[in-house]
Amino acid sequence: MYGVEHLLTSLPGGQIGFLLFVNAFVFVLAFFLDFFELAFIIIPLLGPAAEKLGIDLIWFGVDPRRQHADLVHASTHSDFALFYLRSVAPKESYIDRVTRKRMEPVTTGQIYWGAVPFVPYPGFMVLVVIYSRRS
Repeated sequence: MYGVEHLLTSLPGGQIGFLLFVNAFVFVLAFFLDFFELAFIIIPLLGPAAEKLGIDLIWFGVDPRRQHADLVHASTHSDFALFYLRSVAPKESYIDRVTRKRMEPVTTGQIYWGAVPFVPYPGFMVLVVIYSRRS
């Protein structure tokens, strides 16, 4: 465990660098894991490092739930939404019943790129929370 703690405490940027890394780490993991799995992985890894960096563990335990809620929601719920969209989006061209126009199929790439504009907002809000805690 000392190796992981040393790695996390030696990140550039001190507390801010650590918090930015934690948020990015949780964001990526949330694509593959649910909240409970994340909690069982994240807390034992990050708690000792946060304490060593002088981060208030009460704040670190409570606020990241709110902070990460946006990021986890953006990653875990959006991947389900993307799968749902893929299942209902037309894979072949078709004639629209109302307009009688030929509609082109929707590709998986178009669905994924359509979700990209919604990712920066939760990330921005996490940055606001991190930097507001500093003052």
